[in-house]
Amino acid sequence: MKQQSLGDLLQQLLVAYPTQKALEQQLVHTAAQIETLDQGLQIAQGILRAVQPMYVGSIPSDRLAMQTSPRSFQMEST
Repeated sequence: MKQQSLGDLLQQLLVAYPTQKALEQQLVHTAAQIETLDQGLQIAQGILRAVQPMYVGSIPSDRLAMQTSPRSFQMEST
């Protein structure tokens, strides 16, 4: 079994789900598949609380590059 560091796993999470909303939707979908829905939703909520600081106020680097390009500034100002 390949071992990965927590940092690597979190980086993969942020790449796969670049917004907190995308992660939340996937977690709720996954929680619905768990036999005891209440327990699955509690787990999903716990995960969301744990990773929320990584999403609040942060912009993934690929979106940051798009937002800071000269063309995007022109489009936003019109």
